[in-house]
Amino acid sequence: FICSGEDVTKVIITPLVSSSVSYIAAMVSVRLFLVEQQIKMAKSKSVVMDGRDIGTYVLPNADVKIYQIASVKTRAERRFLENQQKNIPCTYEEIEQDVINRDRIDSSRSFAPLKKADDAIELDTSNLTIEESVQAVLDIIKEKVKEEVTLLTRKPRMVVLVNPNDESSLGYVRMQEKAAVQ
Repeated sequence: FICSGEDVTKVIITPLVSSSVSYIAAMVSVRLFLVEQQIKMAKSKSVVMDGRDIGTYVLPNADVKIYQIASVKTRAERRFLENQQKNIPCTYEEIEQDVINRDRIDSSRSFAPLKKADDAIELDTSNLTIEESVQAVLDIIKEKVKEEVTLLTRKPRMVVLVNPNDESSLGYVRMQEKAAVQ
């Protein structure tokens, strides 16, 4: 991920940043600003968004809503392995506690809490590989929109989807197990 011309990929997934995200996301002024930006983005072209309140608050009328879940144990194991591969110092216990804390904070915040949209399709990726998760998402999108959607590229934790009939409708999906990805 690039921010102001600097690669911040390693920084944004550190335990310090990860443990702060939910507190910052609970700030109403921050959420309102970000929601405004997300809505503007969605109005200009087809998008695929990932977030804990996308289907319930940001884009409640989205054509496709996927509530992606995985067990705490699975998410902690995946994050721990990813951090080890990137030489980010952490312990499994820290990661597991962070996952538990984020779920608790995000689910109980008063403004735009984490919850499944009534019309979202629940996808449990606890026992799926990243490739199987991507395929499940593609299958759900194809079924819901009744259009062909193909995988354009796949990078670690991210896939790019495209409707071959409409090149302007690129969508990016960060494949990251959370309590919910809508």
